[in-house]
Amino acid sequence: MDDFVNCPIARIESRLVYEDRWLGMRVDTVHQRGKRAPYGVIERADSVIVIPVAPDREILLLQQFRYPTQEYSWELPMGAMDDGEIPEECARREFEEETGLVAISVRAIGRFRPVPALTPQAATVFEARVATMPDTTMVPPDEDEIVGWKAITPTGLRAMLSAGEITDGFTLASLALLFVTCQI
Repeated sequence: MDDFVNCPIARIESRLVYEDRWLGMRVDTVHQRGKRAPYGVIERADSVIVIPVAPDREILLLQQFRYPTQEYSWELPMGAMDDGEIPEECARREFEEETGLVAISVRAIGRFRPVPALTPQAATVFEARVATMPDTTMVPPDEDEIVGWKAITPTGLRAMLSAGEITDGFTLASLALLFVTCQI
């Protein structure tokens, strides 16, 4: 196992095989452990995840239908950063686009790499303080993607997590950072 600890992987060449507005896929030829091998890499923009927290500690979750899984998913507001955009600006923009709310304050609470073996993408997590939660009977402003939303207490959130009702990896990692950094 010690042979792999300091084993660099050197890129010999790279070929873009697919690209759309959300991602690109390239196949690199790498030199690893004395051999040439293909290595697939997904290029995605860095992203932000926003955890909306009200004064009563309720957290806002959004419900979306996800085509690849053919399932509805409870998630936090999130999105990709535009070129040249700084994470806090992106967090405020995505939060307002997906909820119609303006945050009183936004602060970064952590950063992670969702799938480091597949993509160099990084995700920055923000806690957004809001004065009140939106009326959850109203249609969310980002109606193309978001089909519903709900404000939930920390106890209710823990129950959803325990029941496996939250399956989105970005949301799970972000909530773990929230629980560790904010004792919610």
